[in-house]
Amino acid sequence: QKIDKRYVIISGHRRVEAHKLLHKKFIKAVVIKNQQDLELAKKSIIENLQRKDLNIIETAIALKRYKEEFNKTLEEIGKEIGKDKGFVSKLLNILNLPEKIIQDIKQHKTTQDVRALAMLNTYTNKIKKLDMSNFSKKYHKTNNQKLENEIFELYQGFLKNGREWLKKEIEKRLNLKKDEKDKTLIEIRTSKENGTTIKISKDISSNKLEN
Repeated sequence: QKIDKRYVIISGHRRVEAHKLLHKKFIKAVVIKNQQDLELAKKSIIENLQRKDLNIIETAIALKRYKEEFNKTLEEIGKEIGKDKGFVSKLLNILNLPEKIIQDIKQHKTTQDVRALAMLNTYTNKIKKLDMSNFSKKYHKTNNQKLENEIFELYQGFLKNGREWLKKEIEKRLNLKKDEKDKTLIEIRTSKENGTTIKISKDISSNKLEN
């Protein structure tokens, strides 16, 4: 938008920064002349977001850009696309899923089920919280990789068996994890000096179990 003798960027800040990094002197742009034009531009973006041929990842990426470039709240976006705030949040969080899942959806358009993918995100976060103590508050790359593989397996199971299967499978796995965490370990040691000693511990770290 032209203000006095200068042009102010309304949308596309990152594209401009990318051009600067590439030492480009010019960039194609649409000049908004008034507030009515601005509203038309926003409307055009929203209509583009609701195209049926967009896969769920493309929609999430476009929505994230729209949110950042126009400084929109989740409530505002929800009203504009006819969804509630919770749905918009779930849609944006899809981009936090393992890259393997994101690429699979982009390439094959395997699902548009936002709520099922949100379940996978919730499960990932809960597992990380449950396991943090076991990893001495260091979630190593190997553990992250194992979790990503597990999430991808759940994702494949969901594609085959549906959302209800995924819900039950997640509940089952979370209950198993919680049961594991609550187990009390009893360690018996015998020595000539101290005789027999019994140590009770709730630490179920795999390293300690092996030792």
